[in-house]
Amino acid sequence: MGDPEQIVDAIEAALQGASTDARPAPWLAWLTVALCRQRARQTWLMKISTENLASVDDDQGTVPGLDDWSYSFHGQGLCLSGPNGEQLDVDFHDDEGATIDPYFFAQRALRLDPRPPVEAQLDQWFPTANLLVCGIEQLRHVGLVDHPDSDHVFVLTERLEQLHARVAAIDFEDDTQFREWNDRLGTPQGSRAEFHAWLRALLEDRREAYRVLGAAALLLPRDEAIALCERLLPGPIDTTTGAALETLHQWADPSDAVAPLLERFDPAAHHPYSVWAAARYLLERDLCRDAAIEAVDTFARVDRVVGYHGNPYADQLALLMLEHCPERALPLLRRALRSSTPAVVETVAALLASLDQVWCHRELRTALADPLLVEAPHLRRYLAAALAHSDSDLARRRARIAQPPEPVPDDAAGFSFDQIVAANLDTFFGTALERARPLAERLRGRIPDDFGAGSASD
Repeated sequence: MGDPEQIVDAIEAALQGASTDARPAPWLAWLTVALCRQRARQTWLMKISTENLASVDDDQGTVPGLDDWSYSFHGQGLCLSGPNGEQLDVDFHDDEGATIDPYFFAQRALRLDPRPPVEAQLDQWFPTANLLVCGIEQLRHVGLVDHPDSDHVFVLTERLEQLHARVAAIDFEDDTQFREWNDRLGTPQGSRAEFHAWLRALLEDRREAYRVLGAAALLLPRDEAIALCERLLPGPIDTTTGAALETLHQWADPSDAVAPLLERFDPAAHHPYSVWAAARYLLERDLCRDAAIEAVDTFARVDRVVGYHGNPYADQLALLMLEHCPERALPLLRRALRSSTPAVVETVAALLASLDQVWCHRELRTALADPLLVEAPHLRRYLAAALAHSDSDLARRRARIAQPPEPVPDDAAGFSFDQIVAANLDTFFGTALERARPLAERLRGRIPDDFGAGSASD
């Protein structure tokens, strides 16, 4: 199934208009073709970087000479965004663009719209980025890609590197060409059973199951996918537990395997992700309501989760409480607005901004004045931004007063986190608002304008 010589032989034969006696696993062969195309695109990006962008002064803008393309320099790399939703992102590990980041590749391949035939073919086997990365790891195991300097980024092996430009030059938009390659490399329809066997083998490893469950729900028969998730729940409580719960959540049928988890959760030992996923599952089905609410409240009050400086799920737990038991939500929302975890503050502030009610303005103002945040201007920026997005003139005036001054650069120390937040606040908070809108729409009309009036801070 995974013989590297078979895969490269099949690709070389296809380039010559011939076939080989042994056909490799077609999903790995087509993945290899897609990686050759990615490699060629990265060569193009390097050319744009050294030619079109050589004299630009800004970190982002329109690519000179390419009006349909925009650029954004970031950290150690460059992202080009262009037609068909293409996002071509490369970190500068080398001068040729030979080093590929698996998730950058997955982002480009799965977001093209419309997708070219190769990437559309790929999507039928690898509908999620995580499964696509698992496929790349399989290519690593069989020796088709190398990881010379990192376990993450990779390069094509020498023989494949020499082939990639020829593969990328093939016009797969030509129906005749594409059919001929399908005849030689195989199609999803012709290898479904074999591919499912490979997928099931991945799911035997609990660590791999965490990444593969989302794709398994799309690719395996429904009853099999449900049974697979239920088999994982009695095991250790870990990220795979949460992934199994999130996968189960998409099906309406209630599962008896979820409720027993509530008795096993330990706030001193377990990450709140699985608690949030279990509680959401049960509350949205009106099952074990009281026990689920208690679990949410208990885990939302954990100040520091094992392995973290704070509680990374304080926001999600508070919002879950607001939706399903609002009379107990305010203390959790207040804790989240004062969290030491920036993403938690941003998420809750964005929800309050999207709701834009009187009680939201009150909670944001009170949090901004809290002594706990005096030394945290980056957190106050999110709170002030939430007020600034209000339809209320008074809230916007208060936002202007409360917004911390621009941070003073310190060239010797590099960029501070506050500088990063200040420079990107509109973009960051705009994205958070988009994420908040669905919940705000569900809550609108259910939460009164004077919600929590007269209640003391927790």
